[in-house]
Amino acid sequence: MKKFLIGFILGALIFSLIPFGTLKEYICYKADDKEKKTIVLFGDSITAYNASLGDQGFFTWANVFLGQRFEVLNCAGVAENTTAQMLARIQTDVINYAPDYCFVMGGLNDTRASIDPATTIANLKDIYAALKDAGIKVIAATLTPDDSVYKGEWYEVNDWIRSNAKSDDVIVIEIGKGMIDSTNGNPLKNTTIDNLHPSPYGAFLMGKEVYRQLDGLIKPIDSFAIKNGDNNVLNPNPMMLGDNSGVADFSAFISGDVTPSKVIRKDGIDGEWQQVITSTETVADFGQSTATGFSAGDEVYGQCEIEVNDITSLKKVELWVGAWDSEFMPLKVTKALLHDDSYADVNNGNWSGVIKTGTLTIPENTNTIIIQLRFTGIATYKIGRMEIRKK
Repeated sequence: MKKFLIGFILGALIFSLIPFGTLKEYICYKADDKEKKTIVLFGDSITAYNASLGDQGFFTWANVFLGQRFEVLNCAGVAENTTAQMLARIQTDVINYAPDYCFVMGGLNDTRASIDPATTIANLKDIYAALKDAGIKVIAATLTPDDSVYKGEWYEVNDWIRSNAKSDDVIVIEIGKGMIDSTNGNPLKNTTIDNLHPSPYGAFLMGKEVYRQLDGLIKPIDSFAIKNGDNNVLNPNPMMLGDNSGVADFSAFISGDVTPSKVIRKDGIDGEWQQVITSTETVADFGQSTATGFSAGDEVYGQCEIEVNDITSLKKVELWVGAWDSEFMPLKVTKALLHDDSYADVNNGNWSGVIKTGTLTIPENTNTIIIQLRFTGIATYKIGRMEIRKK
């Protein structure tokens, strides 16, 4: 294994300051960003994890696998909410946003509080009806597994969601399918952090179920550039062209014991794959930077195509976009799939998709903007188009 250390001038300092496969070959379809579907995520604390775009968010993972087909208008997850509390805030937190879809995940706190399942079901009926009356399509998740003693209520609510909601023009997602112990209804090992809230691995499994059940219903889109030089893309080589000892032009690996190579794309999209093979659980960073094309107050975000294959171990894959001043000090950073190292690794099967950060408003005194992909684990990574894109 060849140790590859290439540094652009900011590299060593920048990346030391900042604490990324295939279910199937990811296929992009040329489409305008406007074809994205809008959605509000509506639920309790499990839903709330999606607000930070960290890797404990089940919908964060689902949207990665779906190639960012959804624009999340609001993450309306409130810890400890019951369905009655959700119903009371549905106008403010969902309907006022006028989304195309609403992902409803409620009822688990009801069962844990021994609320009569008939009450929970009546509230869910009213939630679904209010959304449909507002012209919003409903995606309803079944209850995730937990270790409470109220299994009778849990099964009754889930059975109703599966049978009655489905017949009422509601898309039903069996979201806990991959993380439940069929012998007792409890969560499988390492799928939660406390036998209730998902770990990064549990969120990955939940996201995979959402992806599997929505993939055929929502049209794929492609919001990436189709060539270098796109006026809305700030970094110089989003298409990953060129080969400098296995590394794309204007790109660099900062730290990490890696073997890089370039791979021709065979999915009908121009550009190339930047392939990286790691044989140790190394922390590796890959990125591009720009010092032109932006002004203070501009809004940008980062997005990157990724495949992860041949996984022996995978701790994390994170995408960052940040602004730095002329003294190489960070001013502001936004990120996606941020991993808390105190939790279990994100070990899973091969996967692919599009990671997208939140919006970064460029602050005053910004000299350089950098996009960085950080990955830790033993695997083969393929990095496709990587963009710092203006909104």
